[in-house]
Amino acid sequence: DQQDVKVLDKDIRYIKTEKADFYREGDRFYGSALYYFLLAGGPILFLLALGYRKFDEKNNSDTVKVKSRKANKMAAKHLAAAEMQLKANNLNAFYEAVSKGLYGYLCDKLNLSAADLNKENISQELKIRSVSEHSIRELNNTLDLCEMASYALVSSMSPIDLIKAARYIITDLENQL
Repeated sequence: DQQDVKVLDKDIRYIKTEKADFYREGDRFYGSALYYFLLAGGPILFLLALGYRKFDEKNNSDTVKVKSRKANKMAAKHLAAAEMQLKANNLNAFYEAVSKGLYGYLCDKLNLSAADLNKENISQELKIRSVSEHSIRELNNTLDLCEMASYALVSSMSPIDLIKAARYIITDLENQL
């Protein structure tokens, strides 16, 4: 009974027996849709991360496929380096970089070792993978031009045309393989 309690000072208050009201009406987080969404979000994110991890492990487990997938990027880096050498007017390094880009692309894409990397093996592998004869001839002509120009510094094609031809060949081979 509230009348039996005397207030001695202002430090003793009446004990409330009704339910405590710690939140404002309509402002509850517990039990809301957002609460249940966040509660279910953790396990769902865990399952998604687990699935992505398995996909990534499966996708990157075969090193031959990984090298084949990244062959185009590596060739693009070598051709960009060749353009830098051309701007620096270093023609020997330019032709070497173009040749390295083409041979590196073919090595990674066809899964050939560096010891087996010659025009005959490349042509044979491309024929096995049903690449057109026209593309194989263009590739061999471009490789011949790179080799001839790197040793003799004489080329029937301008360096800009050569780098365009190399990019075209890589794109053509990428589409056919």
